[in-house]
Amino acid sequence: MFDKRYYYLIKLQYLGYRFHGWQKQPDVKTVHLMIDRTLKFILEDVRFKTLGAGRTDAMVSANEAALELFIYNEPISD
Repeated sequence: MFDKRYYYLIKLQYLGYRFHGWQKQPDVKTVHLMIDRTLKFILEDVRFKTLGAGRTDAMVSANEAALELFIYNEPISD
């Protein structure tokens, strides 16, 4: 049987001067990596996946960035 997925659109802004761009890369700190770590801490045992709507270069900030959050099996509760 297939897992049920719930979709969330998250808009955020960030200062990118300490990051090596958006996309995950081995051995460097990226915005996507830090967002996934934060969500893992907040959501604890919930299975999820994130998908960015764009990319940035190293040390670039964003006023409005978006990502899609997929939560498997049950929606986020308050």
